Amino acid sequence: MTISELETVKVSTLNLDLHNPRAAGQQFKDAEEVIAFLRPVADLNEIVTSILTNGWIEFEPLIALRQEKIVLEGNRRLASIMLINDENLRNSIDYKLPVVNKPKSAPEYVQVRFVDSREEARSFIAFKHINGPAKWAALAKAKYAADWVDQGSDIHEVAQMIGDNHSTIVRMINGWRVLQQAQSKGFDLNDITAKRFNFSHLYTAMSKPIFREHLGLAEDELVGTSVLTKTPIPASHETMLREAMLWMYGSTSEMRQHVVKSQNPDLKQLVEVLPNTRAMTQLTATNDLKLAYEVIMPASKRFEELLYKTVQQAERANGVASAFDPDGQGELVEQINLLAETVKAMRATMRAKITAQEDDL
Repeated sequence: MTISELETVKVSTLNLDLHNPRAAGQQFKDAEEVIAFLRPVADLNEIVTSILTNGWIEFEPLIALRQEKIVLEGNRRLASIMLINDENLRNSIDYKLPVVNKPKSAPEYVQVRFVDSREEARSFIAFKHINGPAKWAALAKAKYAADWVDQGSDIHEVAQMIGDNHSTIVRMINGWRVLQQAQSKGFDLNDITAKRFNFSHLYTAMSKPIFREHLGLAEDELVGTSVLTKTPIPASHETMLREAMLWMYGSTSEMRQHVVKSQNPDLKQLVEVLPNTRAMTQLTATNDLKLAYEVIMPASKRFEELLYKTVQQAERANGVASAFDPDGQGELVEQINLLAETVKAMRATMRAKITAQEDDL
């Protein structure tokens, strides 16, 4: 990696990275959009407060492209300085400087090391942000690894440089590939009903042969041990891809709630539902994963789950039974008598099964 000696550079000559890896999957047209994005996800206010309180501390130089003066490492710091220095910028994103007693000034000059290409800075950035002290989210990590592979690097080399195992990097890149294809067909990260985009749902699902088969991947791609092409899902299965993304993330504009709230049990249940025609019909008709899963759930398992839930509800009711008001509550008495009879009947059925099993022995 060829990195220059430290140079003192005027802040106003430096540019934010419109292709910031931290913002994987998002496109920015100017610095204002970058700062608006970084403000909540990268906690710019913390850095702004630190600069105003303690002044600028040169604990680590920025890394930037020599010709374009685009900062590759240090965008949070540069964005924070810009917010302090530019009132119009603050107004445009509705940001107010924190109130600090005797605030210090932002620096006019900063220390920078220049590189001639993004590739030259890649190893350092990967170490720091992927497994180092300033980690990116999984989505940013996946995009960075995918870009690395796309530019000719071997997947084994990328895994070593990132410091992760081969299979994890393959899963993340494949998830990124599928996300990119879904976005090209209209999937919008800003339209999801989930509180946040859980990228792990997608790349975990892509590691399941059943899920991959549902999306029409070729037989030799079902094992998921190699990196997929940039558009892995065949055109004949893009409708399935769209539905899968809606199940995992939902769509506000289409009023479709996501049904995968967690990987366990929701994602696991979705994968099990996919190959069953009746269960899929139920899921498509109702958008209710629980109902769809009941189609394939063994009756014994359904009884077990219902019984546990019943016991929990009965224990909760018993905890407030002292609040029962007997006046005019004959219907409640009937209900508790019915519950008692139902419990007796279930217990008799279970005992009969146990006795029959013992007799067989």
